[in-house]
Amino acid sequence: MLVVLVMLALATGIVAPRAAGWLDAARERGWRDDLRAYLEVLPVRTFIAGEPLMLEAKDLLAAVPGAPAQTEIRLPAPLRYDALGVATGGTVELRRGEAREVWRIEPVTGRVHDGG
Repeated sequence: MLVVLVMLALATGIVAPRAAGWLDAARERGWRDDLRAYLEVLPVRTFIAGEPLMLEAKDLLAAVPGAPAQTEIRLPAPLRYDALGVATGGTVELRRGEAREVWRIEPVTGRVHDGG
């Protein structure tokens, strides 16, 4: 019985850190998906509101709560949408440590594409 308990403790010690890392990665992916969805609906939101919108990097971080620690958003220029929901286009860069992801906001439609 002692051998079984020791083996169970060893298995738990090996699996637990990997499971924690997997959960953190899943949370980060979920947050990135939420941010992307937020960006995708901005043209519709501005059209419905009938008011133009200009977003800075800090506005994007605040718009979607739950950003992973040390996540940084960089925008070469603010994202702009006019009152008719037309986007001027732009680039969104997500950084977390060494990891970097770039999204391109399509002019006019505001669709989000991978790559810069």
